[in-house]
Amino acid sequence: MNLFFKKISWFLWLSFILVFTWQTRLIFLPSYTNNWYFEYGTLSLYFSDLVIVLSALFLAVAFISNFRKISLKKIPIFWYWLGVWEVFLIISIFQADNLQLSLWHYLWFIILAIIICLFSYFYKKKPKLILHLFLLGVLPQAVLAIYQFIYQKTFAFKYLGLASHSPSKLGDVVIETASGRWLRAYGGLDHPNILAALMAMAILVAIYLLLLEANKKFNLKRLKISIWLWLSLLINFLALFFSFSRSVWLAFVLAFIFLLAFSCKNLKMRGQAIKIFSSLLVFSAILITTYYPLIFQRFDLNSRLENKSVSERYQQNLEAKEIIKNNLFFGVGLGNYTLKLREIKPEAPAYELQPVHNSFLLLWAETGIFSLVAFLSFLLYIFYKAWQKKQTLSLSLLLLLLIIFLSEHWLFSLHFGWLFLGLVFSFIILLDDNNFLSSAR
Repeated sequence: MNLFFKKISWFLWLSFILVFTWQTRLIFLPSYTNNWYFEYGTLSLYFSDLVIVLSALFLAVAFISNFRKISLKKIPIFWYWLGVWEVFLIISIFQADNLQLSLWHYLWFIILAIIICLFSYFYKKKPKLILHLFLLGVLPQAVLAIYQFIYQKTFAFKYLGLASHSPSKLGDVVIETASGRWLRAYGGLDHPNILAALMAMAILVAIYLLLLEANKKFNLKRLKISIWLWLSLLINFLALFFSFSRSVWLAFVLAFIFLLAFSCKNLKMRGQAIKIFSSLLVFSAILITTYYPLIFQRFDLNSRLENKSVSERYQQNLEAKEIIKNNLFFGVGLGNYTLKLREIKPEAPAYELQPVHNSFLLLWAETGIFSLVAFLSFLLYIFYKAWQKKQTLSLSLLLLLLIIFLSEHWLFSLHFGWLFLGLVFSFIILLDDNNFLSSAR
């Protein structure tokens, strides 16, 4: 019977990898501010949460039904670091004005822990399968993003969590040029920058798997896998480009160079790395030549929208500094940052009540200095372990993540951010080149 439950758990885990990018949800407690819908105060139940929790429950039942054979192994040290961070997250909950909202955000942390836990258990079964399924799950988002940019419109579909966007719609993320307003690609996510981070992660995974293919003998199976990986790589790269996310572009370029540089130490991988670099360089040159006006506008800080973006981020940093100063040690409560902003600016519409675009500052403001130190210690530990193993994908993903942390808030402020962190942390902590190399033979 326990084998049956484990198979169900395994199936649900693989299903989660395929569906986690979709924002299908039930909004059971919406929030409004000055007659505007307020996302950061809304409580929702996501379909992906149900899938991952069911997977964990079936695995737990399998262990309980076989409790006599359970052996307590040494708990990995990273769980202790996560536990310390969790303690301070819990303490911050008691500082929150909206206890219900804070508790709901804490459940997102539990989901993150469940993802890492299940990844830890299932990883050794078929490590390459999990990464290939991750790429398969991300691919529809990339195709949707390309469609959105080419046709400059999106469609709403509540069952997949899709919202409509248009260049003419105020509040949607666009680029303004002399030829008009251009809608940046969203995919099925809440913002183009979130899409960009997901695409960058997928590209690095595809590159890593392509490099590993170089260690295998050439045959029909390798050819099929290589075609699939090249297809995934180029489609995701195109979607990343159409997001026009400057910060993620920078993060990806640095992580990409890091990954290829380390891989070139392997003679067989060196030729593959040169092919990948050359292909993306040529592809980038074509895209830059085609869409030069849009790229120029994105980097022109004197343009109206870019100047507004810089000014808003500067103002957000000042607001965060003020909130942190008054709540230095334990914060305003997990998930309560924007509610504190609403107290400071009671007349502001909901779209102006944005978290500070720096995840470290946001974590400090919501959960306090001790929580931030605990989280940074956790990052330092997983960096040390990845460096010790010389795990190239883990190190490149960590570099990507750190740069995104410095320029974005959604990793802690939105539900998808916690799912994203759960998977990235799982990859960073648990990937091992030796396992992949042995499975590639």
